[in-house]
Amino acid sequence: MKTNLIIKKDSYRIWFEFYKLATQNKSLKVNKRFYDLWGEDVVSMKFDDWWKTHSHLFIQPIVKVVEPDGQIESPWGILIDVPLNKSITETLSDIKDILKKNQKTNKKNKRLLIGKYTLSENSEPKLKAVKEFLNVYKDVYLKMDNPKGQKFYEAVTLYYTSRKKNARIPPQLIDVNRGNASAVRTLGRWIQKAKKIESNVANGEFPGKY
Repeated sequence: MKTNLIIKKDSYRIWFEFYKLATQNKSLKVNKRFYDLWGEDVVSMKFDDWWKTHSHLFIQPIVKVVEPDGQIESPWGILIDVPLNKSITETLSDIKDILKKNQKTNKKNKRLLIGKYTLSENSEPKLKAVKEFLNVYKDVYLKMDNPKGQKFYEAVTLYYTSRKKNARIPPQLIDVNRGNASAVRTLGRWIQKAKKIESNVANGEFPGKY
């Protein structure tokens, strides 16, 4: 079965880590009903262990042409015969009607639990940037007492330079012309974005607008 699951695994890993933070943030109310299928032990689990038993929740089938005499590969899809001699507009309208009817019919079908969790529409996260927001927020900011300014900047640079892997300060945090002032402002924006994403995740959306 062809899906984009593996390609987006790192995005789901970040979602998982933000969810863990949200569940521990007393100022946030997490939509437990939305996350019921994630299990109750998420906070104590590592992503790779959790993923082994929960990856099916994120499977998103890819739209494709089924060859003659072929069969549909996923248990939650339907086959539609699309005539090629009709206008695209008319065909799309027909397909839309069919999908609405079938989704309504299968609304309570347990098979639809597969692929229940998807990244928010039209806001595919910029993985590298969102990961930096998460790392600085989780590994530095939350371990300090409301850090700000130069003190926070120094803690972040120490965090990056002391890591065994990728011991390099992100270029956004380096401003050779104006010292650290620009980098400090950048860190402030990162934390605000991280908090917004955390709030979005608590409400059942990742990454959402940030």
